[in-house]
Amino acid sequence: ISHVNIESAITRVVEEVGPAVVTITAEVPVTNSYYWFPTTQNSTSVGSGVIISGQGYILTNNHVVEGSTSLIVEFSNGEQVPAQLISSDVFTDLAVIKAEGTMPAVAKLGDSSLLKSGETAIAIGSPLGSFKNTVTVGVISATGRFLESDSGFNMENLIQTDAAINQGNSGGPLVNLAGEVIGINVMIVRGSSSTQTYAE
Repeated sequence: ISHVNIESAITRVVEEVGPAVVTITAEVPVTNSYYWFPTTQNSTSVGSGVIISGQGYILTNNHVVEGSTSLIVEFSNGEQVPAQLISSDVFTDLAVIKAEGTMPAVAKLGDSSLLKSGETAIAIGSPLGSFKNTVTVGVISATGRFLESDSGFNMENLIQTDAAINQGNSGGPLVNLAGEVIGINVMIVRGSSSTQTYAE
């Protein structure tokens, strides 16, 4: 396959899947003590998600929406709509939320059990909360990885990729050249000279 054909496939996938990728803003109450008097303030958590149903269901990470009192979903065209948490699982760090309104696109789900090392991997999300629908490309570095999460849980069968992501990409999709979501970006492991990303 020529380099030109691969680039054309990537741009086609981004055009197809990009409108189904959203930015999620969660308001999370945080309690602090000020001279022994507890005060509660709202903190903002920003992450990514991907629309998996025309009814407004969106897949994201649990740590993006955990403890939130309100959720706002921003589509790639800038439209913002409210959303509510439907279900979450702290062990897999996955959550499903439901947004109101008409969905601009729906992503197709693929079969991650068929992945092979060396396949092209495309990550789409909102790094740092400001750079919406940023696209990075890498390969599937390995599958079946096991890592301990920040919550102390062992996460199993993770997909390792070298596609670059940053804080805010959490919950965004990892996509193959067929335009199928084959993982949800969940974790970054930084070393002294390299960075690896993990999806589930």
